Amino acid sequence: VILITYLIDMDAKHQKTRLKTNNYIYPVELEFNNNKIKINAYLDSGNLLQFEQKPVIILDLNVFLKLSKTDLINYYLNNTNKIQTNTVTGSQNLKLFKIDKITIFATEKIEIENQYIAINTNNSFKNTNYQALLSPLML
Repeated sequence: VILITYLIDMDAKHQKTRLKTNNYIYPVELEFNNNKIKINAYLDSGNLLQFEQKPVIILDLNVFLKLSKTDLINYYLNNTNKIQTNTVTGSQNLKLFKIDKITIFATEKIEIENQYIAINTNNSFKNTNYQALLSPLML
């Protein structure tokens, strides 16, 4: 009985955390070179990255490869701007690209043209239900 009570309590805490997290997940549509892709993005209050006074979205590498229709080798050969990030897991230099447009489907539809994205190459998004981190400066 104690074990079952403990497992139910752990599951309830997990569900509560998951519900809170889902309140910050927004469907977004990215457009780049006449290609469109729809993904989920998490509104990350800690993502205050900016480039040229514009907020930067952190995007999963696999999503970027699909959006840009490029392969991994050409991605790494692309010599583009980089942006420095500092998180609790350490510092990184992320490649920076400008996409044509992002549409955020929040309480009202938000469209931003010439949006900067930084590409995350580690597996941070692997066990999540989102593929990008939005900046609160965008909403």
